[in-house]
Amino acid sequence: MTLSADIYGDDDTPIEDHDVSIEALHTLTRRYVRAVRKLNEIRAPFHDEIKRLCEREEWATKSSAQYVADLSQQIRHVVLGLLEQDPRTKSWKLPHGTVQSRTTAPAIDIADEAVFISWAADDAPELLRYMPKIDKRAVKTRLSILPDGETVATAAGELVPGVVVSPQTTTVHVSEATADDESEF
Repeated sequence: MTLSADIYGDDDTPIEDHDVSIEALHTLTRRYVRAVRKLNEIRAPFHDEIKRLCEREEWATKSSAQYVADLSQQIRHVVLGLLEQDPRTKSWKLPHGTVQSRTTAPAIDIADEAVFISWAADDAPELLRYMPKIDKRAVKTRLSILPDGETVATAAGELVPGVVVSPQTTTVHVSEATADDESEF
């Protein structure tokens, strides 16, 4: 018996690498489902405590963040008042830190890109940049992977630079059987 057999109460005889039978899949799936159940069982007693601690940490973080935000707003208010009194002074060195201010010039922000682009296309094209984008759908339909599995070519046989071929992959997902299906295990 091994630790996994002790924990999961299952015969943990290894499945041979060359065994690709439905029985091997059945055994491995049964072990997998039992292991997931046991993991959830082990985690369960800690879940409520972790949830309580997370809620407390969230409350403390929100409270502290709000306090810091309020202090920042008050500092900003005082700095703006000091700047009105003396616009040349931009920083104040204090015993607990240095407060610095910086005033920026007004900026133009684009509120509605579609409206702006439509206008600029007709009235001020110099305000627009056109950058080519790859049409991935066209790449899939108009280019082909050659038999070597590594080279890509056009329909005319021209080799395409700057591309690599990703190998085919297969993903596997195990979902636990419902109560009706469980009798099959």
